[in-house]
Amino acid sequence: MTKRKYLRIVLVCFIMPIMVLAVISLSEKAIPAYSGYEQKYDILEYMTVNSDGLIIEWNAAPGVISDLWIPVGKDGVIITGIADRVFANRSFRSLTFEEGSQITSLGKAAFKNNPIQGVLELPDMLESIGDQAFRNTRIEEVIFPDSLTDIGAGAFQDCRYLISADLSNTKLTEIIYQTFANCHSLEAVTFPKNLAEIHMSTFFHCCCLQVIDLSKTSITRIGKSAFYKCTNLTDVKFPESLAVIEQRAFLECNSLKIVDLSNTQLTTVAANAFLFNNHSIDILLPETLTTILN
Repeated sequence: MTKRKYLRIVLVCFIMPIMVLAVISLSEKAIPAYSGYEQKYDILEYMTVNSDGLIIEWNAAPGVISDLWIPVGKDGVIITGIADRVFANRSFRSLTFEEGSQITSLGKAAFKNNPIQGVLELPDMLESIGDQAFRNTRIEEVIFPDSLTDIGAGAFQDCRYLISADLSNTKLTEIIYQTFANCHSLEAVTFPKNLAEIHMSTFFHCCCLQVIDLSKTSITRIGKSAFYKCTNLTDVKFPESLAVIEQRAFLECNSLKIVDLSNTQLTTVAANAFLFNNHSIDILLPETLTTILN
């Protein structure tokens, strides 16, 4: 073998592995791991949409998709809703609705028990959120649309990373059972002006809440244990329309020093609505008060 041939073979043996590694490297960059945003079409394959536009099934194995993207439609069918429990108990880290989404309803427990984190922006046309829809997720902030009329029981219960909830532009008239219960990081809630009732245990054990301003709402009733164990609550502003405060509504709100109800239309208050605080508390009552419940 001549010296030139020997050198050529050495060069080929040296260069070829480098070229193979380069092709593999480029291939890996061209086809990234499943992530939701880069693999939108793969997400569509795993999603079953019925003729009514309802997502009824998710067929991907756990962990295949980590960033969930919900498209406007699939196969010419506009998506208008998500059925009960479709995306529950998965491992999604983020959730994004495509711009222009026409989803109006989210089913019960639709996204329950997922490590979804960060800011959640809900679809502009959304009207209802089912019971426990986002229970036990890691959402920090929710952007609610002004079309929203209904939030189900426990919809955001156990969302321990949720910091704020601005409901001011929604059409909600009530916030029902345990909607935000055990949201231990919740610091601020802004209420809509048409809100008429806060139901039982709605904000139970939201221990970071400090100020509740209901003064611009139309609330007539605050339900049982509505703010029970909101231990850092220092100030509550009530609306003139308030008529009833039920049992244990502000029980163990140990940071409250004064409760001014003097400008409300309160007729009924439970005897233990403000009891068991670890200090004395001043309560200013209105002349309209007629009934103290046992």
